[in-house]
Amino acid sequence: AVKPGAAFADVVHAIEAPIRDAGCWSKTPLLHTLTFGSTGFTPVNRDQIENTTEGWIEGQAHVGIRRGDLELRPGMGLEIEPNACIGNRRVNIGGAVVVTESGCEELNVLPTRVRHVN
Repeated sequence: AVKPGAAFADVVHAIEAPIRDAGCWSKTPLLHTLTFGSTGFTPVNRDQIENTTEGWIEGQAHVGIRRGDLELRPGMGLEIEPNACIGNRRVNIGGAVVVTESGCEELNVLPTRVRHVN
């Protein structure tokens, strides 16, 4: 989904789809520019945390897509964070990419692997 000419909001929706389909909700922006000028917080499945402390905390965030019409161009840096939560359990992965002429280049590999923490 990350490629020149793509709209920022379209990339957010592409990341959001499997989270919604799995019945999860998301705590942090799924996608943001490195300067946080554009952010994509998803509202999917947040009913899981209604009337909980987590729900109150998340209620302070501004869910939605800011500057969704931003057109991706080669050289732009983005943070992709496809984290997923079920209730109070959370997995948070992601990494930085740069938009290239033909798509994108991943800049790191460590955060794209699942690490279990007890």
